[in-house]
Amino acid sequence: MLGVAAPALVNIVSPLERVCRALDDQLAGVVDAYPRIESAEARDAIERVLLDHLRGVMPTDDLIVRAVDRLLDADVPITVNDLAVEFGLSPRHLHRRFLDEVGVSPKRLERLARFARAWRQAVMGPPVTWADLALANGYADQSHLVREFRTFGARPPAHLFTAEWYDATNVTRGEDPSSHVRSVQDRVGRSRDDGRRRTSRCD
Repeated sequence: MLGVAAPALVNIVSPLERVCRALDDQLAGVVDAYPRIESAEARDAIERVLLDHLRGVMPTDDLIVRAVDRLLDADVPITVNDLAVEFGLSPRHLHRRFLDEVGVSPKRLERLARFARAWRQAVMGPPVTWADLALANGYADQSHLVREFRTFGARPPAHLFTAEWYDATNVTRGEDPSSHVRSVQDRVGRSRDDGRRRTSRCD
């Protein structure tokens, strides 16, 4: 899309003009033409620029595009070996083509996708304990979930998704706009079979 190899864009933050000057110029023209960039007209203009630019880019590896979609759309974690079998490739061949087309390995992308699912459920799903959230997303345990938050540059979940954060956010759950998200910790103290109330914490 940007005319550079995918691995060259991994782990960097760069102005678009340094990566793809032509596309940057076209988008800058849209910004100049539409002062209200949030308007429907501006969005349509941006879409036209992106689609026009896309028509001139080199074709992508369709199999890897489908493999990426499969990883990102999965409701539960999928192993690299299972993904390779599904697309008729050896794990090593899949790994090499992922690096060429995506810039990261399939295992790394799977970790990112799993982290994104856990994040989304923490923000928008029904309140559960951190341990239950970890289990639902294929983490070995609660500590594993905490390590992944740190790996991807986020604070531990209990320090990040505080009651104050949930009170301040305008994200809603479901169709009812009054159904605001609630902290995962709202119901961590749940009645167990023995009648005691227990809590789950992430330090």
